Amino acid sequence: MSRHPDFEEALYYGNTFFTIVFVIEALIKIAAMSPRYYFVVRQNSVFFFFWIHTVRHMLHMTDDLCLRISGMSLTSLWLS
Repeated sequence: MSRHPDFEEALYYGNTFFTIVFVIEALIKIAAMSPRYYFVVRQNSVFFFFWIHTVRHMLHMTDDLCLRISGMSLTSLWLS
């Protein structure tokens, strides 16, 4: 079943907004706690895993949408 293009666009921008907010939160917590103590807390480790996965997915989506036009592929370089 196909979704409406406006819905897809809303999902993309919503995901981007919340990912940026989460990345800022994680960076502030890492700076405040230091990496050593940040990763001791299990919840922070799980959140960091999700953060890495989400950023990687967003890079892959950006690669599919924009970078193939110029013939470059960031994720193909990063994932290989």
